[in-house]
Amino acid sequence: MLLKARSDDQLRFNALTVLESELFTMIYAVPSLVALILWLVWKYRATVTAHAIAGPQSVTPAGAVYWYFVPVMWFWKPYEAMKNLHSVFVGNGNYEKVTGWWACFWGVLGISFIIVTLLPESVAAASNLSSYYWWTVVLIVLEAIQVYAAIELIKEITTAETARTGPQNKSQPLPSA
Repeated sequence: MLLKARSDDQLRFNALTVLESELFTMIYAVPSLVALILWLVWKYRATVTAHAIAGPQSVTPAGAVYWYFVPVMWFWKPYEAMKNLHSVFVGNGNYEKVTGWWACFWGVLGISFIIVTLLPESVAAASNLSSYYWWTVVLIVLEAIQVYAAIELIKEITTAETARTGPQNKSQPLPSA
C-alpha cells in the first residue's frame, strides 16, 4: 500500500490514514506484544542456560529482561546480555550480528523519536504529507530489518546452544511409584 502511494498524494494520505487508525494499531500492537514477550522469555531462558554452562556473567538471567526497562541502563545492558549469550554459545568473538541487531533497535527508537517530536501528530495538511510518508517508510523498513536481525541472532545462538547442550527431550516418561 505504501509503495503504491509513493507518487500520488491522495494515495499517500489514504495509506497514512489507515496506518494511524485504531484498528491498524491494534492489529499491529497485539502481535508485536506477543513477539516482545516471546523474545524476553527466550532471552531469559538462554541466559539461565549460559549461567549454568559458563558460570556467572555480567548480566543475570533476570537482568537480561529487566534492563530493557531501567532508564539509562537500557543504553548498554541489553546489548551486554546478548553479547554474553553470543560469547558463551557461539564463542567466536565476532559480534557483528549482535551489533547489527542493537544498531537497528536504536535506529527504530531514534526514528520513532524523530517522527513523534518533529512531525505533527497526524497528517492533516499536504505540506507535511511527504516528510511524514517518507519517515514512515524508513521506520517500517528499519523495523523489518530489526526483526530479521533478531531472528537471525536467535537462530544462531539457539543452534549453538542446542549443539552445546543437546536437544531437550520434554517427553520423558514419568517415574513410577
